[in-house]
Amino acid sequence: MLILYKYALQTMYYTMIYPYFYYCNIVCASTYPSRLAKITVPQKRIIRIIFGCKYRDYTSNYFKELHIFKFSDINILQTSLFTQYCTRSSDNYYLKSVNTDIKQFSIKCKSSNVWNSIPVTIWSLNNIKKFKHQI
Repeated sequence: MLILYKYALQTMYYTMIYPYFYYCNIVCASTYPSRLAKITVPQKRIIRIIFGCKYRDYTSNYFKELHIFKFSDINILQTSLFTQYCTRSSDNYYLKSVNTDIKQFSIKCKSSNVWNSIPVTIWSLNNIKKFKHQI
């Protein structure tokens, strides 16, 4: 019974909440982590509701168990997919030095950091489905 309950709540999460986290994440999540607290805290609260956990319980293992991406992980996934689509033949990106925080969070600079942090075995995959799974 409890497994069915978790499955139903997970389905509700993917239909009612996840689209809002996914839409425009590549732009909206490119900021300081402290500014994302109003989004990440409710996401963790939802995971705690699904599992029936206490307020202070650590949620990373629960995210992994349900195969749900955290808000910051969605941003990394979208940035890497965007970068992979734009530069299928490039190995490493050149990291430009920036003087302002606004430029630091731009897709141009952030994509370089994300792409260079991905291991070669992952970004050399030709299948987009395998690439998403490995990220």
